[in-house]
Amino acid sequence: MRRAVEAIIKDGRRFNDFNKTGLKQFLQYAIPGYKPVHRNNVQQKLRSLYYLHHKLLENTLSNVSDIAITLDFWSDKKLKSYLVLTGHFLDEDFQSKSTILQFSSFDQRHFSDLIGEEIEKQLVDLNIFDKITTITCDNAPNMLGLFNHLSRDIKRIPCVAHVLHLTICNALGIWQEGEDNDLNRTTDKSNNNISENEFDEGLTQSVRKMSLDGDISGQQNNQESDEQDVFGDETSEDEVGWDDEDKMIIDNESGEKFDDEGGENFGEKGGEKGGDEYESDGSDFEKDEIEDNFQVGLKTSVNDVQDDASTTAEQQIAYVLRKCRRLVSTIKYSNVFQLYLKDLINEYNNAHEKKIKRSLQLDVKSRWSSTHYMLEAFQIFRPIIDSLFKNTRKMNLSKNQTNSLHKLEMSNTSWDMVELLLKALGPFKRAIKLISGSQYPTAGLALFIIRRIQQTFLENVRSNDGEMFQKIKQLIHEKLIYYTTDKYGEGFTNLIIHAYFEPHGLSVLTQKEIASTERQLRYSTRHLFSDQQSTMMSGKQKRSALDMFLDSIDGDTDCVSHSTNKTSTSTSTSCFTNEAKKYRQLASNFMSDDREDKSAALFWKCNQHSLPMLSILARKYLATPATSVPSESAFSKSAYYGRKERANINANTLSQSVFLKDKLMTEK
Repeated sequence: MRRAVEAIIKDGRRFNDFNKTGLKQFLQYAIPGYKPVHRNNVQQKLRSLYYLHHKLLENTLSNVSDIAITLDFWSDKKLKSYLVLTGHFLDEDFQSKSTILQFSSFDQRHFSDLIGEEIEKQLVDLNIFDKITTITCDNAPNMLGLFNHLSRDIKRIPCVAHVLHLTICNALGIWQEGEDNDLNRTTDKSNNNISENEFDEGLTQSVRKMSLDGDISGQQNNQESDEQDVFGDETSEDEVGWDDEDKMIIDNESGEKFDDEGGENFGEKGGEKGGDEYESDGSDFEKDEIEDNFQVGLKTSVNDVQDDASTTAEQQIAYVLRKCRRLVSTIKYSNVFQLYLKDLINEYNNAHEKKIKRSLQLDVKSRWSSTHYMLEAFQIFRPIIDSLFKNTRKMNLSKNQTNSLHKLEMSNTSWDMVELLLKALGPFKRAIKLISGSQYPTAGLALFIIRRIQQTFLENVRSNDGEMFQKIKQLIHEKLIYYTTDKYGEGFTNLIIHAYFEPHGLSVLTQKEIASTERQLRYSTRHLFSDQQSTMMSGKQKRSALDMFLDSIDGDTDCVSHSTNKTSTSTSTSCFTNEAKKYRQLASNFMSDDREDKSAALFWKCNQHSLPMLSILARKYLATPATSVPSESAFSKSAYYGRKERANINANTLSQSVFLKDKLMTEK
């Protein structure tokens, strides 16, 4: 019976599936005399398995000294809220280990004090509260405030993917609609005087409540598309293909095709897709059936704007994106266009070596990089779209329908803007994918990525950039500085110590930051170095002149004045200084090597014996995730468990199922 229950959990099946007529007959044929497990027995076994694996988790974590966590909230279709905590640590070989610590319903208001109390309670129940080093979460006000309600100080790490998403969306006005007047008119900013905090909070809420409706594994990829022809005779100009503007499409798990753990293996050579085909990356979206709060604080206006070079960059971007979305929506949800488009694609594929094997898609506010995916597919479809507008007569449209369609035709200027946006968004898409991985340490990479984007991409003016692209980069640069320095500066300052233990991160730290970090590590972990060094050296060993000099500049006058502590303090200081110097040299050599795999995990695995004390600290600081993607991956599982076919599943059963699936899928 246990195997049957485990199969139900792993596949997200209903408890009575083995008693369905077809499956029951097959099992009787394959295994004569087999008696299917009853749903009541499944329920009982589920509960006992949950307690068993919860106890096993406690035993595992009892042997771990430092644990980082991520947390997030999710609401199902019934608006039932759930809280998830995921734990992260590095094993002896510096391999990243992740597990769901707790998945539970949250039946209270989402106030900071209530969230903080619940998190601490759950961590205390697991006997790991004192082991928690950092909490990675998004930047919603209630998440920021919960740290004030914990009984001990725990560092907050901002979800870097979330910050990069906010940077792009708010810098370029990706989700701002057009003004009431033409773009040729001066925008009356006083009419849209929405504070920066309100605007950011509105978009923050959209990213926090990621809609994950549907089958995350592609087990039920029966997307329900609207078969209605959007070109009815009564359709007005502004309604063409855009009657349900906010009913965006959302994919099953994520725009970028991460592995099941969230990301690709760091250090692997990133090759392009094989062959001469435009492959689908599995990021076609499904309808978002969960109401998000993404409209709070966003400046919106329903009127179109003109494609004019005299307008601001933000207005031109907003106009082109709206036109793309309306055209994609028009094509995707019309039988007339779908059938005609299919013929155009077949004709194109027969005449070209590069085949189009993907579909048009819409972006959504709560999906990182989804705008890039939309524009990428849109650009691939350019010859098809151009051909569609040249052959509108072949579709037997009415005059009004034809005129309405031609209002969505893309000019060369609009296509140029699409290309510039892809060029600007590309580094951010790849950055988010990199720091969303779970098979390698990511917190140390976060600062490296941000500073390389800032210094190498945004601040570097290339000869072929062009005036518009320079303006786009300037807008992004200003917003990136705002988020990483002003608004969430404290959280990004916390990333410096994590970057220190990542060879890539170390390479972008200033000498002042390195010195400050080493000073912080030296004082906060002096007992660690003293204890280890005491087993290797005699307390009577004489201190060198170098030791005395280092103590004097480190301000250790209180230790130097006491002969009892003199030797141990100076020895630990000297030991740390020497090991830190050795680490910087080894990290520099590691980065200059020709090897393809330059991950921090490989570096510390190879050098942990040469850097015995720093390797202990590295294992602690590198365990922290740079994003809250692990929590959101858990919500992908929960969304599938709570799909339409299992709408009556209760909160406890869903929570236990998600917890158990995480444990069963990681068992070997």
